[in-house]
Amino acid sequence: KRLSMEMLSIIETNGYDGLDIDYEFPQGGSNQKTNFVRFMKYMREGFDTLSAENGKEYILSMAVPAGTWAFSLFDMNSLAEYVDYFNGRYCKGKRRC
Repeated sequence: KRLSMEMLSIIETNGYDGLDIDYEFPQGGSNQKTNFVRFMKYMREGFDTLSAENGKEYILSMAVPAGTWAFSLFDMNSLAEYVDYFNGRYCKGKRRC
């Protein structure tokens, strides 16, 4: 929760309109998936609170691998409750992106 509070402070102080997360290949099993969903929930709640206070709209987005294996890395169904946009990324060749 502390990270989300610090991020919200930076966003508000600098006049940003949201946050885009590119979380490269989380590891560590279901605990990390759960914690990431919790972080995104805190960010969404914080954005909603800021919006109610100042009337601005805040976007929460995240980059994810374009393949089905993204579902093994992230709890996509839970994240969809909090994320405005998922940006699929695709890499050509042998490079893992």
